[in-house]
Amino acid sequence: MSLLIRHSRSTSALCHRQLHVGLCVFVAKLAVSESMNHCYSVLNVSAACSSDELRHAYLSLVKKYHPDSVSGSANADKFAQVEDAYRRILVSIEIRMFACTVLAVVSLVYW
Repeated sequence: MSLLIRHSRSTSALCHRQLHVGLCVFVAKLAVSESMNHCYSVLNVSAACSSDELRHAYLSLVKKYHPDSVSGSANADKFAQVEDAYRRILVSIEIRMFACTVLAVVSLVYW
């Protein structure tokens, strides 16, 4: 009986480790995807920038390209691109934070 219990526990731990590895691979692929690189280039920041730098770049570009702005470079299409890029980066950051939280909880519970 104890052999069966040990086997099921080791199988369960193996499944959780595989989940952990799979989630890490997913997060890594998301972080370096081509579309994310494009989003960072639209905002003229590096992927390693801080949240303050990201927000500052976003706000300066939004002010510059907003269709209702008085600047001569107002452009609705460029404004939409900046808005979309910023939102995508925020979502990817939230996904990475959620994945790290899940990994921490799984690690605490099963290891």
